[in-house]
Amino acid sequence: MRLLWSILVALAVAACTSVPLAPREADAAAKRFEPPARGWSALYIVREGYMISDEVAVLVDQRPVGTLAYDTYLRLELPPGQHDVRAENLENRQPLAVTTVQIAAGEVRFVTIANAVFDSPLARAVTEMSAREMPVSAGRAAVLSRRLAAGIGR
Repeated sequence: MRLLWSILVALAVAACTSVPLAPREADAAAKRFEPPARGWSALYIVREGYMISDEVAVLVDQRPVGTLAYDTYLRLELPPGQHDVRAENLENRQPLAVTTVQIAAGEVRFVTIANAVFDSPLARAVTEMSAREMPVSAGRAAVLSRRLAAGIGR
């Protein structure tokens, strides 16, 4: 009976993540929080919300970098400077949330894209979202409890 319960829980959790995931080795490497390549900065973008949260397209500086679902994240290496981070609706490309982050060379920063108001279980629509920079300790904890999504090459 325990085995059956474990299988059902594993299947339910797997069903919640509907975006392509990076290989487990890449997820483990990203969770070491190593510094970026010399002259670059690292940005983690974490999707927070609820199990019924819709997937969102993520753009940095107006360029698509990946899609995030509930409990997933991306790690990007970017040139130092100011970067615009956006979440868009996958279906109609409408902006859902935006923030700006300033990153220096060698720095690692964290941004969360989260539901500000609970999703409507009947309509499966996000009523409001937010994007904001997270403190490093909260960002690390959020990444450790999520899976790395397969990003789009920059």
